[in-house]
Amino acid sequence: MSEGSASDSDADNESQEDGMGAETDEEDRKFFDTNDFLSADALMRSTSYRSTRDSVGSACIHDKDVFCSDRLQHIQKDNIVKRRDNLPEPKEKEKPVGLWSIIKDNIGKDLSGVCLPVYFNEPISSLQKCFEDLEYSHLVDQALEWGKQGNDLMRILNIAAFAVSGYASTEGRQCKPFNPLLGETYEADYPDKGLRFFSEKVSHHPMVVACHCEGRGWTFWGDSNLKGKFWGRSIQLDPVGILTLRFEDGETFQWSKVTTSIYNIILGKLYCDHYGTMRIKGSGTYSCRLKFKEQSIIDRNPHQVHGFVQDNRTGQKVAMLVGKWDEAMYYVGKLPPTDSRLRPDQRFLENGEYELANAEKLRLEQLQRQARKVQERGWQPRWFRRDEEGCYHYTGGYWEARERKDWDGIPDIFGQTTTAVDSTSSSSSAEEE
Repeated sequence: MSEGSASDSDADNESQEDGMGAETDEEDRKFFDTNDFLSADALMRSTSYRSTRDSVGSACIHDKDVFCSDRLQHIQKDNIVKRRDNLPEPKEKEKPVGLWSIIKDNIGKDLSGVCLPVYFNEPISSLQKCFEDLEYSHLVDQALEWGKQGNDLMRILNIAAFAVSGYASTEGRQCKPFNPLLGETYEADYPDKGLRFFSEKVSHHPMVVACHCEGRGWTFWGDSNLKGKFWGRSIQLDPVGILTLRFEDGETFQWSKVTTSIYNIILGKLYCDHYGTMRIKGSGTYSCRLKFKEQSIIDRNPHQVHGFVQDNRTGQKVAMLVGKWDEAMYYVGKLPPTDSRLRPDQRFLENGEYELANAEKLRLEQLQRQARKVQERGWQPRWFRRDEEGCYHYTGGYWEARERKDWDGIPDIFGQTTTAVDSTSSSSSAEEE
């Protein structure tokens, strides 16, 4: 994934001859942190932003090969720059440092004031890392276009995918960015995308970073402050701040980030996880609620995210979303209210909310006892009929009703308000589920 890398070099772009002759020693020393252009299919990948990109439509330069994208309308061919896709070999070996000896006296405390050796940093600042939230800005562009077409549902779905996509680049990265100095700034300018980003450290205690981004037809801004605590085997990072996205038509969306934890600080393999509830509040027709599931030790299917889109006027759920924060998000939009995936007890159990799951299970069992009385009075299945030999045969009409989203007359067997939901990916590529 790499639409707008969060770690641009500040060096000016060196022009090159059409023949792309031999590079000078000075040019060899120039570098850019990562690829600068995102491909439209990037959200469908589970690899981090440092993976090799070979998708059609991305503008990448690997080693000394030069590739010019047709999309770069505002950049001359002789201004193509060489970009690196990995870090240079270190000139010195890392000195072994015992992390435990540094932070053992800070268990349960805020780690913002703890000074760690440079070996625990990655070579970018927190100002640059803020820009990684914009790596998939094409989803915002798509949301803008859907809104122009009057499709508010697709707009909120693309915004939900965009809000989740900011976590994708964190997979496999456990080192912390450098703390910027008070007044330190960072800029990123991409004329081909109509994207301009700027960030500044605005406060030292607490450490607050503010950012502002202008796109084609939209504006994104926010501030960020992380409160970190050390719990012996893990570090917990609680974000404080609100992110705001406003379209040129006036519609606004706001949300806050979820909790991030880094595990196995002392022993074992380091890994990070994101968990909690993200609420995307829209000023128009829809809002969204996303649940980031916390990864357990034995979890073989980590990084799960699921939630729903809700109509602000009626309170009804109009779509369900499922996916992973390092892969893709999908929405389900044509299911009848009787589908098993809409059972509330199953969803609570999936989240590890056992008391709520048990309460819902008991409630549904009570509904089932009432349904048994209905069956005794002559219950008729909706999609099957029993023949004279006692076998059930499909009567037809289900798939036609699904296509029309016509579920009139379908009972609310789960005792909650639900609406039909389309098995289409809300990321850049559509997939049936």
